[in-house]
Amino acid sequence: DFVREFCEKIGVPLYTEKQDIRAVHQTVGCTLEETARQVRYDFFERAADYFHADKIALAHHRDDQCETIVFNLLRGSSFHGLRGIPVSRPIKPDRNVKIIRPMLGISKSEIELFLRDRKIGWRDDHTNALLCADRNVIRHQVLPMLEHSNPSLRRHLLYLADQAAGIETILINQAKRFLSICRQTEIDIRIETWRLEDVEKIVVCEVVRQMLLRFGAGLKKFSTD
Repeated sequence: DFVREFCEKIGVPLYTEKQDIRAVHQTVGCTLEETARQVRYDFFERAADYFHADKIALAHHRDDQCETIVFNLLRGSSFHGLRGIPVSRPIKPDRNVKIIRPMLGISKSEIELFLRDRKIGWRDDHTNALLCADRNVIRHQVLPMLEHSNPSLRRHLLYLADQAAGIETILINQAKRFLSICRQTEIDIRIETWRLEDVEKIVVCEVVRQMLLRFGAGLKKFSTD
């Protein structure tokens, strides 16, 4: 209701849907949070089609980025997780619709200050304060504790994410060069093992990762062991 009234006030068209996330969750094999995320991104795709848009701007900010990097570290992510949230990416490999995050370099406090200065209201999600979610524990306890030891922590995390994103791009490009010489069909991808014998393990892992991605495999079920 808040968003609808605000959009009417400033003349912005609005597209909404309602979904029973718990009902959807019962039909899929992932967590409730992952189900909600998938339903949300499916909605974004339909909204883009509705507006004939090629970009979807999401509101992730700098604090979300820092929380994501720490969250990925704690759950044992590969170095891909160190890049955090990408500034932009295609919503799907086969779609010409891109997700962009224009506020990823801005902190939550800066956004709130901007709104207060212009007397624009907003809504807080009360669930963001509940410590039953790992991300909320990181937000309210872990990061403040780490910042007590290093006040520059968030700046360092953002620098780490930027470096990791650059390294990831180089790594993916190397892997794709190997994939370009693979024998590929609709049901498999093959590459001779001798081609990878003198290649760094991290590149070999990325080649396999790219193979799995091409077939839409759920990467959470795989490890590099």
